[in-house]
Amino acid sequence: MSKQPLYATDIKEIKSREELVTMFTPLISKHLAKLTEWFIQWPIVLGDLIFNKLLRFIGRNIVKPFNYIFKHIAKMLVRRAIGEMLQPEIVLSGNGEPIEINVRRKQ
Repeated sequence: MSKQPLYATDIKEIKSREELVTMFTPLISKHLAKLTEWFIQWPIVLGDLIFNKLLRFIGRNIVKPFNYIFKHIAKMLVRRAIGEMLQPEIVLSGNGEPIEINVRRKQ
């Protein structure tokens, strides 16, 4: 019996149950390259996944404090620069709440 796909094989050519089982049984020799590649590849991919997640976790937790510090330094510098350039004029209502804030340049 030839190793043709089932749809190309005439059902009359199958003489025994064993031939039918042989026809449907996958052979490792046909897929040896794929299996070898998979056996070599999966530990590498798994290690990369774990290492990548670990590096991202460490990186995010290192960056958070620096982000907080630099954000506050930047806000402080911007406030100082605006305070040196502009003079706010606040118009208050009768009960002391600000109604309008006008900003003009210092002269």
